[in-house]
Amino acid sequence: MIALKTNLSVLLAITLLLPSCTWFSSDIQKIDSLAQAEQELNKATPNTLVVFDMDQTLMNPTEQLFEVMFRPITEFDLADRTFLMHLRKKYPEVAQGHDSTRRIQFLSALFAKMAFTPVEKITVPLISALQARGVKVIALTSINTGTFGSIKSMQEWRLCNLHQLGLDFSTSFVQQEIEFTNLPKEYGFYPVFYHGIICAALNLKGPMLAAFLECIDWRPTNILFFDDHKEQCESVAHEMKKLGIPTISYWYRAAYLNKIKLDQQTIQRQIDYWAAHKVFLSSQEISKTASANNPQIQL
Repeated sequence: MIALKTNLSVLLAITLLLPSCTWFSSDIQKIDSLAQAEQELNKATPNTLVVFDMDQTLMNPTEQLFEVMFRPITEFDLADRTFLMHLRKKYPEVAQGHDSTRRIQFLSALFAKMAFTPVEKITVPLISALQARGVKVIALTSINTGTFGSIKSMQEWRLCNLHQLGLDFSTSFVQQEIEFTNLPKEYGFYPVFYHGIICAALNLKGPMLAAFLECIDWRPTNILFFDDHKEQCESVAHEMKKLGIPTISYWYRAAYLNKIKLDQQTIQRQIDYWAAHKVFLSSQEISKTASANNPQIQL
């Protein structure tokens, strides 16, 4: 009898816990291509909210130094890891961790020269088709806002990144600029919504998205969320479940299918030139100056 009561108690506890735990399994789907989510995207209506992370989800950088600055060493080809460790040890601006003034200066110079391409060929046509059907699409990036080194407005920079791909999310909502003063700052600036892009200022994306929906006073019938980081997918799934909004979080891995192979010579030249002149040259500029053998630039 005691054993039976114990088993019933355990079963009851598990049953009560299940609703709060199911979002880990049923509401998060790992995918390697947006094509794997196309069936759900095709069902999206004007009452659906589709949310995309930006880096490694909507877009990939053309500069490998962007990857060097942010990606873990395990995501690089084995042949490049010794070079990468040496680079991060020798140059404080490249080392990951707390952002020093030197690193911020370098990052902002890199950002200013950055170009982006879609992660997949289907990315832009797929989103354009959603928008043509009246589906609301926005971006949600972890990036900080406001002034950052030589960049006057990080949210404006992100908007330019999106426009590079031929995408514009500003038509999704009437509101174009919102500042979330109830959430923590990063580098002295609050997170913002800017012309279709939520810049979260390193706040977790679940609470960030919840704050946005509360601010615009809109409740979508369902949400489709895409991000390359699993913890962000979990955060959004968890917060939207608390709000009672059906959500599928797609843990999107297209940018991670192959190890990154570095052009070590170009990267070394970029870093050396920065160290000598405090000017960042894009890989394209490095290639041109090397080809022209410009005597003013010592590489």
